[in-house]
Amino acid sequence: MLSLLLLQPLLLLLVRTEATPTTYKLDLVTSATTTFDGIGAISGGGGETVLLPNYPKPQQTEILDFLLKPNHGASLHILKVEMGGDALSTDGAEPSHMRTEFETPNFHRGYEWFMMKEAKKRNPDIKLYALPWEWPLWVGQNNSTSPYTNLSKPLLYVNEWLRGAEEVHNLTLDYVGIWNENECNPDYVIALRAMLDDSGHKNTKIIAPDQFGTTVPDFLLALENNPSLASAVHAVGFHYPDSNPSIPQTAQKKYRLWASEDDSTVDPPLSAPPTPRPRAQPGGACLARTINQNFVQGNLTATIVWNLVMARYPQLRWDYTGLVAATDPFGGHYEILPPVWAAAHTSQFTAPGWNILNVGNGSGWLELGGTYVSYINDSGGFSIVVEKMDADQSNCERGSRPDERIGVTSVENATFESLME
Repeated sequence: MLSLLLLQPLLLLLVRTEATPTTYKLDLVTSATTTFDGIGAISGGGGETVLLPNYPKPQQTEILDFLLKPNHGASLHILKVEMGGDALSTDGAEPSHMRTEFETPNFHRGYEWFMMKEAKKRNPDIKLYALPWEWPLWVGQNNSTSPYTNLSKPLLYVNEWLRGAEEVHNLTLDYVGIWNENECNPDYVIALRAMLDDSGHKNTKIIAPDQFGTTVPDFLLALENNPSLASAVHAVGFHYPDSNPSIPQTAQKKYRLWASEDDSTVDPPLSAPPTPRPRAQPGGACLARTINQNFVQGNLTATIVWNLVMARYPQLRWDYTGLVAATDPFGGHYEILPPVWAAAHTSQFTAPGWNILNVGNGSGWLELGGTYVSYINDSGGFSIVVEKMDADQSNCERGSRPDERIGVTSVENATFESLME
C-alpha cells in the first residue's frame, strides 16, 4: 500500500510552477525509524461528553463511528478518558467511583465506561488511557488537597478503578497517567508501577507527567537522576508542546515523547450561538500542522487532542474545542468539524506500531515551508503526509507556536525518491 496525503491551502492546489523540483529522499534501507504510537483524543476535562449517551441511537452511532471506527472519519488510535473525581476539572465535573474510602466502589457512575466500550466495539485494537483530573478529598491524608501525603490512598483509588474496568466492563487499560496538569510525585510514580505489576496490570504502561511542556526539563532531569523512575515511565507525556521550547536533542533520542494533550482548536459550526470565548480560528489547519510538526520538531510519537467531542451545552470557556459538535440531544443534530478530516490524513493510513522515517531519512521540513512525515510497516505499507500550512492559516486557539516559528509557505515543485537498496 502506498499513500500520499497532501494538506495544503486551496490556493496552492490551483497554482502550477515550472521551478526545478526539489528532491526529498525516503531512506527505506537504513531503518532509521521511530515507533509510531498513534493519534488520539480525550473524553474528559469535565463534562465534555455528557450529552452523547442521551443522543438518539442512530445519530449517536454515527457520531461514534466518525470518531472511533477504523478507516472512517477520525479513525482514532487512542481514547484517553478522565478518571472522575467529583470535582470541577475544566467545564464540569465527572463522578467518582469511590466517593468515600470505605464505600463499595460503584463502577457504573458516569459515561466514560460507555465511551470505552463503544470504542472497543468499533476497534478492538484501540488503545485506552485513563488519567485522574481531580481526587475525592479522602485521598489526601487528613483532608489534605495533595494525594501524595499517604501513597496507599491514591494507589487504592486507581487500582479499584482499573479493577472495575476489567471485572465489570471487560476493559483493559493500555496506559494510565498520574494527575492532570498537577504535581507529578516520583515516589508515587514508582509505587504505581509496583502496584500495577502486583495487581495483574503488568501491561498497563505509565505516561507521565501529563503537565505543560515548560515543566518537562525538570522531569527529564528527574528521570536522569532516578533510574527507578525512568524504568517506571513508558513515555514522557506533556501538554501543548507547540508553544514550548523544543525538547533537547539528547532527550529526543533517549525517551519516548508524547503530546499527551494537544490542541484540536476551536472550530464552531455555522449554526453555533454567540459564546463568551472568541472562536475564529480554523481547527482543521491547526491540527494538520500540529500532527506533522510534533514529530518533525520534537520527535513526538503520539498526539492526543482535547477534546474528543463537544457534547455539552455551549456558553462555557472552551466552546467547540472538539472534533465533533453534539449539543442537541433532543433534536439529534450534530456537526462533524474540520479537525476530523485533518486527523484522518494520518490516522486512516497508519496504525500504532508502524515506524516513522526519522528526520533526514524520510521526514522533515520542506524547503519552501511545511513538513512531510513518512510511515512504513512490516508488511510493505507506506504513507507520506505532507502539509504546507503557514502562520495565517494554522494558528491554534491555545498552545500555538509563535508566527515567526511557523513561518510562511510557498508553492513548491517537489519529488519524493525512495531508496530501496
